[in-house]
This record gives sequence, C-alpha cells and structure tokens, in this order.
Amino acid sequence: FVHLNKKIEKNIFNKDIDCLFTGQLTRHRKKMLDSLTKSGLIVQHFDYLNENDRRKLHERSKIYLDLKKFSKISVPVGTRAWYCLENGFFIVNEDAHFKNSLYKYTMNVPTNEFVSKIKEIINNYEYYEEIFKKKLNEYKNDNIHNNAHIKKIIKAILSS
Repeated sequence: FVHLNKKIEKNIFNKDIDCLFTGQLTRHRKKMLDSLTKSGLIVQHFDYLNENDRRKLHERSKIYLDLKKFSKISVPVGTRAWYCLENGFFIVNEDAHFKNSLYKYTMNVPTNEFVSKIKEIINNYEYYEEIFKKKLNEYKNDNIHNNAHIKKIIKAILSS
C-alpha cells in the first residue's frame, strides 16, 4: 500500500470533470446524475472502467460520487469508498441509514440535499478539498498498516 504515502497535490485547474460515477445505472442513480447535470455540473458516468482509465478519470475529476443503488435501500459504503480512500480520490457518499467504519473518512450527504450540497462543494472546492484531506489523513493514520500491533507482528515474522 505504498500509494497511501503519496501526497495529494492536484491542481483544480486540471480537473475538467465535476463529478465522476462508475457503476450500474439504476433508475435512482440516473435520476441523481440527471439532477446534477441539469444543475449545470459536468458529470461523467461509466458502467465499468479498467484500472488505467479509472485512474486517469479520477485525476481529472473533482469528486467521485458514491450513489445508492436504489432510493429505498440504504446500505453502507463499500468498495467505491475504500478504493477512493486508498488512492487519495475525493469521494462524496449519498448518505445511507446503515453505517460502517468508512463513513467517518468520507463526506456524506443526505439524498434530499445531494444536488445542492454537491454544487456547494464544487463552488467551494478548495475549502472542501482541505476537509477531505484531513479525513484522508485520519484514514491513513487509522489504517491497519499503521497499527502498532500489526507492525510488531510483521517485524517479528520478518526477523525470524
């Protein structure tokens, strides 16, 4: 996990996509993405991206969206949030009823405020990017690879 140590210093002017979303386009997700587009934001959606294309698009995007699959089903954030945290990409989740340990490291916005909050984040990007960087640093510090007990076990295994 060497990428956890990389510095996040992206130039906002190189980011020509406001919001990026990858995944199955359900009725709920399409409604959310259409609302963001109608509000004047540049939104890109892809069903699937290979690793290289995903990285390139993440770097061109201001934020990555983690949208619920269905409006009535509210499951915790998962692989999208983890991937973004592991790779230093700014993620905003559509808030879910059930929470897991990743929630404290991401920005979570209720569905009924999603469009207005995303617009606020984009319009005040540098401010919110600083908040995200703090959350990302918390994630890095809490990461299992920085756990003193895990480090001690790894050291003992490697020295034997």
